[in-house]
Amino acid sequence: MTDSTTTTQQSSLKKKIFEFQKMWIVIWRNATAEIQTKSWGKFSYKYSSFDEIWEKISPKLNELQLLVTHSVQDYWGNLYLETTITDMESTESTTSMIPITSDQTPQTLWSAITYFKRYNTCAILNLIIAWEDDDWAAAEKQRTQRCNAQATAKPQFLDANFEKFKQWTKWKDLEQITIKKDEILAKYTVSEEMCKKLDDFLFNL
Repeated sequence: MTDSTTTTQQSSLKKKIFEFQKMWIVIWRNATAEIQTKSWGKFSYKYSSFDEIWEKISPKLNELQLLVTHSVQDYWGNLYLETTITDMESTESTTSMIPITSDQTPQTLWSAITYFKRYNTCAILNLIIAWEDDDWAAAEKQRTQRCNAQATAKPQFLDANFEKFKQWTKWKDLEQITIKKDEILAKYTVSEEMCKKLDDFLFNL
C-alpha cells in the first residue's frame, strides 16, 4: 500500500516547478561577450548573465520555497558542476550535472562554472531567454493569448540548419559569417545548447 503522505510529498516539487513555469518569466540578454578566434578575428554575442537570471527568478523561488544550490563534485575522478533544486517543504530535489574540464586556468575554469550554473538553472526551470524586443512581445502575446501562440512562434534552429550553416561558411570571411549568425538569431529560436555550438564553431575558424 502506498503512503498518501509520501505520494503528496513526492509530487510537491514538480507541482512547484509547474507553478513557477506558469509565471512566464522572460529574461533579457543583458551582457555582451567578445570572442577572439584562432585566426585572430573577433565576433561578439549577447547573453543573459547569471546575476540577471538570479535577480529575476529568486523572488519567485523564495515564494515557492525552492532552494537552488551549486557545487563542484568529483564522480569517479571526473569533476562535475552540479545544480540542485530542493523543495524546502517536502525535501524532494532534482539535479542537473555538466562535466568540467579541469585542465584550465583559474579564470577560464571560473567562467566555465558560471556558464554551467546558468545553463543548469535554465534547463531545470525551462527559463525563457529573450534575444530582442520582438521576443518579449511574442512572449507577452503568448501569455495573454495562448490560443494564438503558434502565429508568433519562430522556427527552431536545428542540427540540420547548423550543418547547412557550416557548409555556407566555406570561403566566407569572418565578417560575413558573423552577420549571418546575427540573421540566424533574429530569424530562428535558438536553444542555449545550439548557441554554444555556434559560438564554438566561430571560435575555431
